[in-house]
Amino acid sequence: MTKALPSDWFLRSRLKMRHILLLAAIDDQRSLHKAAAALHMTQPAATKLLGDLEATLDLRLFQRTVRGLTPTAHGNSLIRHARLMLGTLDHARAELSAISDGAAG
Repeated sequence: MTKALPSDWFLRSRLKMRHILLLAAIDDQRSLHKAAAALHMTQPAATKLLGDLEATLDLRLFQRTVRGLTPTAHGNSLIRHARLMLGTLDHARAELSAISDGAAG
């Protein structure tokens, strides 16, 4: 029997951009300490943010090892979607900049 994930509304209302950025940073760094530094936050704040996200989803997103953090299957899936969201925001920023510069309209 599989676990039911939180409803769309619950995810949309609880998921924050800081969660998305943290997922990508942990994937890049494989270390919570280094990911926190990259995001200009303390390691305890990053730990709490990740813990809150895992508690919200009721899923383990990373395996903690002596070598750092390794994404679980759930973590890999969420990281992939987080990167898509960040890419979409980058495209939006570029489009807004082009509109402002008169290059698009």
